[in-house]
Amino acid sequence: MSKRGMQHLIPVEMDIQCEFAQILVIDDEPLITRFAQASLKKSGFASVHSLNDPTLAFEVIERIKPDLIILDIEMPGRNGLELLQELRSHYSYCDIPVLILSGADKASKYRSLKLGAVDFIDKPVDSDELEVRVRKALRVI
Repeated sequence: MSKRGMQHLIPVEMDIQCEFAQILVIDDEPLITRFAQASLKKSGFASVHSLNDPTLAFEVIERIKPDLIILDIEMPGRNGLELLQELRSHYSYCDIPVLILSGADKASKYRSLKLGAVDFIDKPVDSDELEVRVRKALRVI
């Protein structure tokens, strides 16, 4: 069983590995990525990266090898649903948990779950909810 496959078996109190996870936040709004990055670092996550241009996603994903991707749905150039579908169809990236962070409508959120997102969080973002959902998502796979 892979490392990701066993993470869900680790109790929350003992889940120290989450703090060392590589997290990538992809959102076209710099304010959102800065907020998520600062909130997660304040919560103890040491390695949080951000990307505001979704067309560069695979280049950055290949470089940092994230353990979790936090992804907006509505972005110019390449929307989050297209990116999620591409991730799920690519052998090297299909098992990376994706947490949707969006103000999109319910239909888009449900579609993201059908495409393989592990969870979603609504904008505006609450830092406490973000931390809890990130910890949960890191233990899913």
